[in-house]
Amino acid sequence: MAGDVEGIQVKVGECVGLAFEAIGGVDKPLGRELRRLAGEFAGIQEMERLDAPLIALKYYLKDIQ
Repeated sequence: MAGDVEGIQVKVGECVGLAFEAIGGVDKPLGRELRRLAGEFAGIQEMERLDAPLIALKYYLKDIQ
């Protein structure tokens, strides 16, 4: 189960990295909020707790595109 969480976090981290590049980095206002949301997601260790932070990231990325 931990491998699943780590795998998901790696894939989401790759997507977040691309988003950081697209919005100009973590020093921009959009980047700071994305960093905050990504940090919350990265701190999750159990599969059951991934939903809320993942949904928040998903909607934030949709909103800023």
